[in-house]
Amino acid sequence: MTGYVNCPHCRTSLWDDGTLAGQECECPHCRGRMYFPGAVTPAQSFGSGPAAVHHVEHHYHGAEKSPGVAAVLSFLFLGLGQVYNGQFGKTLLFWLGGLTVVLLPVMWIWSIVDAYSSAERINRRAHRRRR
Repeated sequence: MTGYVNCPHCRTSLWDDGTLAGQECECPHCRGRMYFPGAVTPAQSFGSGPAAVHHVEHHYHGAEKSPGVAAVLSFLFLGLGQVYNGQFGKTLLFWLGGLTVVLLPVMWIWSIVDAYSSAERINRRAHRRRR
C-alpha cells in the first residue's frame, strides 16, 4: 500500500513506496517501533522490518523551526522549546526531571540547549529531503 503513514510515537509523517506494506520497522526519526499497513500480516513480516527502514522517506510538514525561538521558549518555561519542536516525550522528560529541586537548574539549562540543537537538526533533515 503506497502512501503516508504517521509514526504513532513522534507523529512524523513517513512515505511508504509500497515496499514496507505489512512490515514492522523502526521510525528513522524517533526509533520507535511502528507497523506499515498492507496485505501481509505482522506475523509474516516480523523480523524483516529493520532492513527495510531505508526505504522510508521523511516528510516534514509546516514551517521550519527557529533554534532561537526554541531556546527562548525553553528559557521562559522548562520544556516549552521541546513543545515548539514537536518533541512531547522530551517535554515530559524535562518536566519529570525538573521536579527534583536539585536537578531543576541542570534540566532547565539542558532544555534550552537541547531545544536549540533539536530545531537545527530538524531543519537540516528537512533541507536534505528537499534536495
